[in-house]
Amino acid sequence: MYAKTQNTWPGEVVQARRVGIAPPASCADGLDKEIAKIVTAHGCRTLLRATYTDVTGLRAATVGIAVFPDMAAADAAESDLHRSGDGRLADRRGLLMARFPGTVVDRFDDAQRQIFQMSTNHTSYMFFRSEGPMIAQAGVPAKRTVRVQIAEDLLGKIMTVLADDGEPCKRKAVRC
Repeated sequence: MYAKTQNTWPGEVVQARRVGIAPPASCADGLDKEIAKIVTAHGCRTLLRATYTDVTGLRAATVGIAVFPDMAAADAAESDLHRSGDGRLADRRGLLMARFPGTVVDRFDDAQRQIFQMSTNHTSYMFFRSEGPMIAQAGVPAKRTVRVQIAEDLLGKIMTVLADDGEPCKRKAVRC
């Protein structure tokens, strides 16, 4: 499946190819420890993840949805995450990449993550994104983020579909 996403530069559209959808995982198993500790304390029930690559296969991104018992729990977790540390989420922390044996993302390591995003839409969900290069980038220091993104707009589209906190399985665009 290909999804068109808006890139960092105005007017540029990038295609992302879904590599796979991971089985539901516990929030503790799908997030870095610092974040998992906070969201599980607020009742995070499960984490859903899917991984995408750009059409060149040079970048990978995993998007994730953490499911909470209600909007108040998700909002409280978001507030605590923003208060943790220095008030912002550090590079290379967040959603663990969902890897799939026998695919190009099987060799993608969490240490390669350069971009992390966490968002909410005031529902019972929190939305995460981790993204980075599939291979080492010659001449680019490891801590420097390369601003080619494939999943920022994709995450926004997922958030829009799940904006109604009613019965998501009854929505036309959601398959349960």
